[in-house]
Amino acid sequence: MVPFICNSLINDEFVDLTYFLDYNLGNTVFRLSFLCAELPSQLVSKWVGPDRWIPTQMVLWSAVAMGQYGLEGKTSFLVCRALLGILQGGFIPDVSIFFPSMPLC
Repeated sequence: MVPFICNSLINDEFVDLTYFLDYNLGNTVFRLSFLCAELPSQLVSKWVGPDRWIPTQMVLWSAVAMGQYGLEGKTSFLVCRALLGILQGGFIPDVSIFFPSMPLC
């Protein structure tokens, strides 16, 4: 399903509207989970410490991203998008708040 969606997005041709709706639902789930994860992640980071929490998020984020390979069906796609949103939504504010003076290069 995923290669079909990527190719369809590039070629601007959706043969089946259900794939398009599932893709939009996945993006919506991702964005909502991204927004909802920012504040709780900062609280956990202050409790655990950013030196432990940020690497933990990176490892979990990588594991979920690698797990996209085995997606089968709409439910697993939506769960994966939600987990990616939660982990990514918490990572970006943590890095910008706890390491503001560090150079990015």
